[in-house]
Amino acid sequence: KVNCKEVTITAASADYFYDGTVHSNSAYTVVGLVGTDAITPVVTGSIHYPTQSPVANVVESYSFTSGNAGNYCVTLMNGELTMTCTNVELDITADSQNWTYDGEDHTQNSYTMSVNGGTAVSVPVSANGKYTFPNGDILTVTISGTAHNATTTPVVNDITGYTIMNGTVDMSDCYTVTVTDGELTISKRPIEIIADSDEKVYDGTPLTDDGYTVGGDGLVEGETITHVDITGTITDPGTTPNVPSDAVIMHGSDTVTNNYDITYTNGELTVTGDITPIVIASPSCDTVYDGTAHTCEDYTVTYGGETIPECTDCPHNPGEHIYVIPTSHDTITVKDPASQTDAGSTDNTFTYTITNGDSYKDVTTDTGTVTVNKRPITLIAADSTKNYDGTPLTRDEWTLDPSTPLAPGETIDTAYVTGTVTDPGTTPNTPHDAVIMN
Repeated sequence: KVNCKEVTITAASADYFYDGTVHSNSAYTVVGLVGTDAITPVVTGSIHYPTQSPVANVVESYSFTSGNAGNYCVTLMNGELTMTCTNVELDITADSQNWTYDGEDHTQNSYTMSVNGGTAVSVPVSANGKYTFPNGDILTVTISGTAHNATTTPVVNDITGYTIMNGTVDMSDCYTVTVTDGELTISKRPIEIIADSDEKVYDGTPLTDDGYTVGGDGLVEGETITHVDITGTITDPGTTPNVPSDAVIMHGSDTVTNNYDITYTNGELTVTGDITPIVIASPSCDTVYDGTAHTCEDYTVTYGGETIPECTDCPHNPGEHIYVIPTSHDTITVKDPASQTDAGSTDNTFTYTITNGDSYKDVTTDTGTVTVNKRPITLIAADSTKNYDGTPLTRDEWTLDPSTPLAPGETIDTAYVTGTVTDPGTTPNTPHDAVIMN
């Protein structure tokens, strides 16, 4: 009896490093064939992922290409396919970003990634967090962080999770992953609040202007300035700053002022002097000497050519005349008139003051004349008559014509009468050189 020859076909075994591809090994060994007999096995087996290890490398079938199969008893031995991960070090850093405040929520789901300390690769926002490795593995990074308001403390752009998948298979165990969060910051929006400038002619009332304009980047749509303190006031001629401060900016019922970097720029308030012509005129007058001082106080005051009536109801001291300027209600006080007692003339001077007088730039005076005329009096010398006796006839008597009286309190101290006649005839008896005393 001839027994069958034992033949063993053993499929190859192999270990692979994961590279994202399917690995198979159709190699085998055959032990026990005689002479030129030959056999061809079919080995099937493949491995794709380390998690499949071990995978049987199976001798599915065989056929003799030479020799008689009946001479052999064939034993089939499977091989083993295994796969291990390479040690891939993966550094993932969430991007940091800064925006100027615009009233919107801001996120940044981009990141950079480096493999084994190599050159960093940027994964943009448009990738939706996904990056595909050359081996087909897909890294998906989830980043959480939302910035809205300007603050001094950045918002953490937090890597909250990641997956590394190849198809439906989780490949995370093949990677050593280090994650670093980013920072999201909102810068204050730069705006400028410019107080209005204004100007007017002095009118005795304060000049203020609470208007302003907004410059710089302007307000975010839907946000409004509800309040600005503007302090600036001037009444008298000159210039003063119009100062803005303490703006309040609202979005609906929410105060958003802190989201703005506000530059305040002063305006300028200017009051110019009143150039309307003011003329203060004293009258001219004349009178007859009566021993008393004479003044002329019927003043005329005009403002812009229009006569200002004297204010008789205004408080004033004796001898003062008050006139109220219609635009500002400032007062003009005229006093200290010139006086003339003795016969002669003098300029009708006066003094005046104007409330806030420096505010009026065109003030002129017109001076009249106070004239005292001599008082006419008539001295009447006495008449006298006698018969010729060879001696001169004189008479030094006189009287004051009662229709031309002296000034009150004054008297004729002396007066002279000159006239003499000896021979028959008539000659004037003439009064002269009267001395009048008070």
